[in-house]
Amino acid sequence: MLTSVENYTDYQKISNSELYLLNRCKKAHEYSYYQGLVAKNTPDYFTKGSFFHLLMAEILRNTSTMTVDGIAELSRQIQAKQIKDGDPSVDEGVRNEVVAQVMDFWQDMGFPDSDKVVAVEEEFYADLGWVDNDSDPVMFHGFIDAVVRDDDDNL
Repeated sequence: MLTSVENYTDYQKISNSELYLLNRCKKAHEYSYYQGLVAKNTPDYFTKGSFFHLLMAEILRNTSTMTVDGIAELSRQIQAKQIKDGDPSVDEGVRNEVVAQVMDFWQDMGFPDSDKVVAVEEEFYADLGWVDNDSDPVMFHGFIDAVVRDDDDNL
């Protein structure tokens, strides 16, 4: 944890996505975070980005058994789970496009050895301080996508 505050989960939290929306449009932030309204149409880049993120995390969790050929099958499993959970936003076109991007990435980079992957989707909190002297601290809450050691043992 990047904070000295005890019981950091007891305090108000803000994520990078929430900060971004707050800075971009205060009304949209209010509608989304305080009134619970959800946009009717999810932007295409968000659907692709979310699927890309899920696929990359699963690859990193399974580096000891992952092959380039296994990426397509893993993507089908993730797609099927999303559809089962009520999110049909990743159609075959999106899945194929994301798989091609992910395969290109791993072919260029090479899969890390499983012992080099230190953490995947690691949750963290950072103390942003207090709004004023009488308030509780605000905690920045997020997830680190991956921590991987390189060949020189650097993170």
